[in-house]
Amino acid sequence: MTLLISSLFVEDAARDLPMADRAFDQGADAVELRIDAFDGDPTAIAEYLKARPHRTGIVTCRSAEEG
Repeated sequence: MTLLISSLFVEDAARDLPMADRAFDQGADAVELRIDAFDGDPTAIAEYLKARPHRTGIVTCRSAEEG
């Protein structure tokens, strides 16, 4: 089985999380929310994911050493 996963950089939750909804609306099976440069309250991201239990999302944060 092949899944389409959209990887999105989240720097500002209010501005960037609607892109995840658009990705789902356009056919993504899951979203990866990259928070490498996120400088906000992580509760916003948790609330976003909890409000969408029927959608698959993962949150990743790479260190500067990983690029």
